[in-house]
Amino acid sequence: MLGHSLGSGVALGLARRQSLDAVITIGAFTDIQRLAPRIVRAFIADRYDNLGAVKALDEPIFLIHGLDDDIVPAFHGRDLGKAAIDAGASGVAVSVSGAGHRPTPDRMAAFIPAILAYCDGQRPASLPDVRTLSFGRFAAPR
Repeated sequence: MLGHSLGSGVALGLARRQSLDAVITIGAFTDIQRLAPRIVRAFIADRYDNLGAVKALDEPIFLIHGLDDDIVPAFHGRDLGKAAIDAGASGVAVSVSGAGHRPTPDRMAAFIPAILAYCDGQRPASLPDVRTLSFGRFAAPR
């Protein structure tokens, strides 16, 4: 399941309700209430509590976030990654230098082989301008 921005809330919400092979988020937020301007928060019916969802996952999660994201600041991605690690989840947090909120298709296509490699138990090749933190069963051997 893949979710970008608001779609990350939909993807993680679905993962809470049914088992998936993996969840991939791009530019995910921790909680829509935390991201939305204070004046509109009362009108948002669903919190899209991604932080709570990440803590409850049993499938692998891949969190991709641009460090120059001006819509959903990068600390949201870091907080989601920390929550996943603290919950004992398996996955990879990916920080992309120079990337904003709307990744280009060619940039995203570069991540597909890496995600498939992780899921197949392999260590993928490094990507330029990308920092990864793998955790759980994807963690690098010490």
